[in-house]
Amino acid sequence: MEALSKNGFKNNLKKAISQVKEQMNSTGEAY
Repeated sequence: MEALSKNGFKNNLKKAISQVKEQMNSTGEAY
């Protein structure tokens, strides 16, 4: 169960990072 929650956390982190990258690309801002 612990490994499953860790996997879910990694997947959520990847989703959040990709969303941030998409936002940066759409606005054209470079961080």
